Amino acid sequence: MKKIILTVSLFFSSTAMAHDLPNTFEAGEPIVASEINANFESISSKLDVINSSLDKKNSKVVEIVGLTDPTIWGSVNFTNGINMCPNKYPGSRICSGYDLREAATIPTLDPSVPIIFIEEYPRSNIDQNSCNDFKSTRENAKYHLIIDNNGNLNMTRGLETTEDNIEPNVLAWIKNLTQVNSGTALEQSENSYWPYSSNNISQIRVYTCAISIPALCCK
Repeated sequence: MKKIILTVSLFFSSTAMAHDLPNTFEAGEPIVASEINANFESISSKLDVINSSLDKKNSKVVEIVGLTDPTIWGSVNFTNGINMCPNKYPGSRICSGYDLREAATIPTLDPSVPIIFIEEYPRSNIDQNSCNDFKSTRENAKYHLIIDNNGNLNMTRGLETTEDNIEPNVLAWIKNLTQVNSGTALEQSENSYWPYSSNNISQIRVYTCAISIPALCCK
């Protein structure tokens, strides 16, 4: 309502705009209802155009601008972590899961690694950044993306899972990344792949704050 009142005030305060009305009246002239209605229709039409323009400015569309260089997000410290995206893409920030849902388009991403760092919530709603404000490698990113063999993005949390539940390209990358263990205790290593665990199922544990992965940046 305030926007409409403000728009009407601006409209009537403009002499140039008043001259655009289809009908003008002089003192003492008889007023014809159809001419007044035509003026109101003209005003209404102009208000629709102005309000549409304001709505477009107020409804900002999220744009995905690219990836940062691969980084170990649990060891960069707070300042470097929050500046990683804006330093590479001015005006950008680390994308959140909410950003991805509001993005106009999702570009095809072909990073050198199949795991991408993102935040769970938009910056305005974050009490603490992932990886304990970018200073703990003993954590998982609150959210991250996995790129499957077809180039599709999947949003997920921690990577503590079985071999059968992970994309083949991600599994191959993890095998190259992690220490291969023959033990059964998941605490033996931060990032580990167990070909044979106690229940004969291969298991994976990856702390996404302790591996070098890029972040996705949004504006």
